[in-house]
Amino acid sequence: MTHSTPRPSRSPLHPSTRALPRSTFFSVVGGSLGLVAFLAVALLPSVVYGGIAGMSLATGLFGLPEAHGVAISVFIALGIVSAVSAVAFLFSGLGAAAGASVGALTDATAQRRQAGFLAASLARSAEALQAADARLVAAQE
Repeated sequence: MTHSTPRPSRSPLHPSTRALPRSTFFSVVGGSLGLVAFLAVALLPSVVYGGIAGMSLATGLFGLPEAHGVAISVFIALGIVSAVSAVAFLFSGLGAAAGASVGALTDATAQRRQAGFLAASLARSAEALQAADARLVAAQE
């Protein structure tokens, strides 16, 4: 009697399983490039403007910044975190959308190329069938 041991479940991204679909792959790459662009270009401005927004909100609620140190610091930190996360989501979303569009364009190009190969193959098959039909007609006469 043989005992089969259950196989451990594998992640869909495990190397032994099938690869990501082409459009998903381009979306992931685009989102990653968007985050890299965010880190290179927009991290510092989003921290600065988030701090300014948090300071404006805290000043409007509590008055001058020196009056309530901890509460104002919390508002400034929340402003910075919300600005950084919003801009990071924007960059990664736009990068993923750009990657998905590149994936769709490459899929369309590959499908058009495949359709051209298929049409050429069908044309050769039709020519071969016509030649065989002509030989058959000639042999019957």
